[in-house]
Amino acid sequence: MNRFKSSLVLAGVVLAGVANAQILITNSLFSASGNLGVAASTTILGNAITVQTPNAQVGDSIMGPRFGSVYIQYDAVSQSGPAAFPGILLNFGGVVRGTGSITVTEQIFALNALGQEIGGPIATGNVVYNSNEGVFVHSSVIPVNYFGLAIRVKKNIVLEALPDNPQAVDLAKITYMNQAVVPEPATMTALGLGVAAMLRRRSKK
Repeated sequence: MNRFKSSLVLAGVVLAGVANAQILITNSLFSASGNLGVAASTTILGNAITVQTPNAQVGDSIMGPRFGSVYIQYDAVSQSGPAAFPGILLNFGGVVRGTGSITVTEQIFALNALGQEIGGPIATGNVVYNSNEGVFVHSSVIPVNYFGLAIRVKKNIVLEALPDNPQAVDLAKITYMNQAVVPEPATMTALGLGVAAMLRRRSKK
């Protein structure tokens, strides 16, 4: 077997390793101010995490402050070496009425083999819901475009519904929040071709 064929075999091994990478959610944390976290539950299934928050609401006819926050953190870890983390699917549902507003801020960090954060955030996301949008379901993808062992996601959700003079209902409520981290086949294929090209250049030298 010549050097170029050996390079292609090695590239195929690398690509196969990435294609078979399994991403698992671990080390999840949840906290909330006031009573917003009462009866909350977290479900982790492979590369997805769902947090149900039945009491995460502020506003009219709700006892307590008109402002509150929910914090969610988790790690997404490849189980078979470095993997592609192209993006994170963000999906959540809630209600916003009157002066109500919901702000979701997200930061994603790269992790080393010891589970420690490497530098500052490699990606961020921000979503705001307000202005009487009523019952809503949000879905978007936060681009990450990272290749490595693991990432850490830190999510902060701020709910606010200040009282006003009109007799309208003021409410901000989050009913659930879920996310999924999935390796993208197109990204993995491009990676494999890039490795093959790099090894071919080396073999010509």
